[in-house]
Amino acid sequence: MATHLETPAIRRFERLGHLGEHRVAKGMVDPRGWKVADGNGHIVGEVKDLIVDTDRMVAEFIDVELDTKLFSLRGDPHILVPMTQAARDGDARRLIVRELTRSRVGALILARDERQMSFWRDWWHTRDTLDDPIEPVPPAYAAAPPEPIHDGDIQAR
Repeated sequence: MATHLETPAIRRFERLGHLGEHRVAKGMVDPRGWKVADGNGHIVGEVKDLIVDTDRMVAEFIDVELDTKLFSLRGDPHILVPMTQAARDGDARRLIVRELTRSRVGALILARDERQMSFWRDWWHTRDTLDDPIEPVPPAYAAAPPEPIHDGDIQAR
C-alpha cells in the first residue's frame, strides 16, 4: 500500500475504463453508454464510466455526462452519482436518477465548482506543502561533484 508521500500505481477511486483488464463481473449489468433519466422520465444525460473503489473492487459511482443544453452548462458536464441513487428502468438500457432535477443539478454544479476552488486555495496556502524549498535543479541533472583525491592517487613526477 502506498504511503501519503508516494504516488500510487492505482488510485483508491478509479474509472473502470482506466483499469485495463478489469471488467464488470459476469452476470452484472454494465450501464456504460446508457441514457440517464430524471424522476419524470426525461433524458438528462448518459453514463460515461463507472467509478470503482479499488480496495473493494466495487463500482461506487456512475460518471454521468449531463445534457449541456438542457441544463445550460458551461464547463465540465460530468457529475458522479452514487450507484445507490440510480435504478434501472425495467428492461430498458436506461437508469433513473430521481434527484437529477434542474434546480438540484444547478446547486450541485455550483457547490462542486466552489469546493474545487476552495480546495486549490487551501492547497496552495497550506504551510506544510511549502515548508521544504524546491531545488532549482533536480539532483539527477546537477553536475556530479568532483571526486575526492586520496594520498595514494598522487604520483611523483
